[in-house]
Amino acid sequence: MRIAIITDQHFGARKNSKLFHDYFLKFYNDVFFPTIEEEGITTIVDMGDTFDSRKGIDFSALSWAKNNYYDRLQDMGVTVHTIVGNHTAYYKNTNNVNAVDLLLREYKNVIIYSEPTEVKLDKLGVVFVPWINDENEKDTLKVLNKTKYDCAMGHLELSGFRAHKNVVMDHGMDKEVFSKFSTVYSGHYHTRSSDGKISYLGNPYEMFWNDVNDTRGFHIFDTDTRELTPVNNPYSIFYNLYYDDESHQMVDTTPYEDKIVKVIVRNKPRVKEFEKVIDKLYASGVAELKIVENYDFGGWYDDKEFSAMESEDTLSILDRYIQEAEVTLDKSKIQNIISLTNTENIDAIDDILSGLLIKEPYRVCSHLIKNCTNLESLNDNFDTLVKDINRGNKIAFYNTIFKIIGNNIDGDLVENVLKVIKDNPSIEEDLMDSFSANQMQSKNALLDAIDNLNILDKSSTVVIWGMWYGSILIPKLADRVKEIVGIDIDDRPLYIAKNRIFPNYKNVQYICDDVFKTCRDVYLKTNLIINTSCEHMPPMKEWKWFAPGALSGDTDPSVFRTPKLLNDCYFAFQSNNMFGIEGHINCVNSIDEFKEQLPERAEVLFQEEVEDTRGTRYMIVGKFIPLL
Repeated sequence: MRIAIITDQHFGARKNSKLFHDYFLKFYNDVFFPTIEEEGITTIVDMGDTFDSRKGIDFSALSWAKNNYYDRLQDMGVTVHTIVGNHTAYYKNTNNVNAVDLLLREYKNVIIYSEPTEVKLDKLGVVFVPWINDENEKDTLKVLNKTKYDCAMGHLELSGFRAHKNVVMDHGMDKEVFSKFSTVYSGHYHTRSSDGKISYLGNPYEMFWNDVNDTRGFHIFDTDTRELTPVNNPYSIFYNLYYDDESHQMVDTTPYEDKIVKVIVRNKPRVKEFEKVIDKLYASGVAELKIVENYDFGGWYDDKEFSAMESEDTLSILDRYIQEAEVTLDKSKIQNIISLTNTENIDAIDDILSGLLIKEPYRVCSHLIKNCTNLESLNDNFDTLVKDINRGNKIAFYNTIFKIIGNNIDGDLVENVLKVIKDNPSIEEDLMDSFSANQMQSKNALLDAIDNLNILDKSSTVVIWGMWYGSILIPKLADRVKEIVGIDIDDRPLYIAKNRIFPNYKNVQYICDDVFKTCRDVYLKTNLIINTSCEHMPPMKEWKWFAPGALSGDTDPSVFRTPKLLNDCYFAFQSNNMFGIEGHINCVNSIDEFKEQLPERAEVLFQEEVEDTRGTRYMIVGKFIPLL
């Protein structure tokens, strides 16, 4: 049997835009339905996000969807298997309340799946996997583990696949969950990508600027041979037009009627000639025209140069919020910042909020939430956030921030940091840097390595050299270990951490000292030494207490008569190649060079390079071995 697979149709998209619905309809009238009829297809699998907004749908959008899609399929006698996606589930933690179930009950040919379900498509057994959330994750994994079927279709968020052509997702469920399946098809991500076994099929049409020049459509699937055939959508709505003064007369504007066009100016010495082209475009009936100038091409005319400017998913939503919000802000400045933002990258939040939250202490919030929030949550609360800022209502503002953050970070931590900056504005930059994306990325990588090696448990003692504020490590380690001892040569960040940021963590000690001058009794029970600041210190092999005789298992105590380190003491060290930064006295050029600075007893168990916006961080995790 040959079936059609389509996903992420997003009826009602772009605030129920007539322009986009007309564009969608051209695909359905000219491509989808003619293909269905020609192939004699009687079964369709819809892999989720049939409607755009999980909060509600415009009546006219619903009417459009029924008249132009569902009524036609019903009249044709086509069965539609519809999987609940994240955009059609009202709540984030359950699929029980969903748009397709509530809105499509009148259609007897539409079968809706809000829970993982085994289904036979002709002779092929398939597991339908709707959006996985807190409520259904355990049950979903049970079904996946027990099923005898080797084909799955769903609405999945797996790491390592492209959300759109310019961004590979580094979060989501591990794809190994589906290792037993020979064929996996998914919606959710709107661009096509595959690892050979798991394939994201992509949505039918362009919806945002990051879709430009990215092939869209639907697929025909043969249940007998498992052959998958793409049926591409030949129509686009977004166009990049590169203007060069030498070729302006060759510009044919006829294809741009009812299209969204971005004119990217490469060369414009004759302004009047350029204006003629723009007038010609307007006369052609473009739906929307944008002009990008003053960009340094460096002689390269590659579309990838504009990846940061060609994304408008959340951008358009934020723009609408700003336009509609009753606030006295410089909206043009905000829109200018947003226009340069790649909205699929969580770092966009930093630029957006830094432009908005110009009053103290709000500015720091961007640095606190950029790595622990999502754009959907920001969008849901953005107008409230702006109003709170404008009115100076700090309590309401905090509540909105906590709503955006969710459960990913302690609200007390946010408020404590805000209070510190309010009282000590001179340390704002330093404190915010301790929560930066670079710091978050490198320290999360270190913690992941520690977890993978199963180094720590509730009885562990951890010593952190170069503690600084302990901004990321303390909240992520304190509840998992018995004790943390932080040592730093600078007493100011230690005082702030102990008394202002983390006063509730009673199992953390703060010691101001030079680790190269003092050997402390705590090392006798230390299970893990962390040093993420090796570039600030002499090489680790110069710490004299790593010499022979320092482990309880050493048989030749030539340095010490009593042991100074446990036999099962581990280490996690980081350095970098960021020469020229103040305080960096011991940078390295490679991970091999970094390893040369380890004591001879250090056995490396894991190593990794972590890219930073300023260079590369080198990480080594291992164990100290007794010298017999």
